[in-house]
Amino acid sequence: MNLTYTIPENKKDITLKQYLKISKLYKDAEAVESEVDEKELIAICLNIPVALVNKLPFEHYNQVVKVVSEALNKDSVLHLTFDLNGVKYGFINDLENMTAGEYAKLDEFIKDTDKNAYQILNVLYRPIIKEKFYKTWFNKKDRGRYLIEPYKFDNDVSVFENAPFEVYESVLVFFYNLGKDLTNATQSYMKEVEQVQTIEALDSGKNGGGIKHLTRMLQQSVSDLKKSNIKLSTKYYLD
Repeated sequence: MNLTYTIPENKKDITLKQYLKISKLYKDAEAVESEVDEKELIAICLNIPVALVNKLPFEHYNQVVKVVSEALNKDSVLHLTFDLNGVKYGFINDLENMTAGEYAKLDEFIKDTDKNAYQILNVLYRPIIKEKFYKTWFNKKDRGRYLIEPYKFDNDVSVFENAPFEVYESVLVFFYNLGKDLTNATQSYMKEVEQVQTIEALDSGKNGGGIKHLTRMLQQSVSDLKKSNIKLSTKYYLD
């Protein structure tokens, strides 16, 4: 019997659907205080049944384990755009003017990132409807600007099953780090103001509340990612 499969060499080669299975594998193992079944992990990454994993030559199996382990531990890259099923998606590019509806949905979905993974990408990535590229004067590299479709909560989000896991992981980390930076900036500003005004006058409980809430939720998501033994540093990349 000929067995055909692709070994993922980085997180871009792993689909979001596969990652969610991996995440469940880790959570189930943690619940019973056991180690993750290595063969089940390999079966998910190769997208083949566990029974076929057992039929791999031992030397080849060890090589697969090595490559998969390295893939899961490579740094993530934040993709501002990516192609999926013939459609080019762009990361929401006006964070300062995120609508109340978009914020409310994101706030709701990050309470359970695994359950709502496809919905999260539906908020943060939309089909690009207009794109313009130009060359910068100094480095002559192509740079681009794009417009994306308005957010639609009733989209068929199952399309994101085959989105690269790297896209999902890195965007969670991006928002987590952004939330930390904004929270720290808010706290620094508050300390300066408190020198001349009282805490009561400031009504400090309201300042930065939304960002702090998102940060707390994303911190839990990042903690879950760490349990999967995945590196969380991010870079930026425009496809």
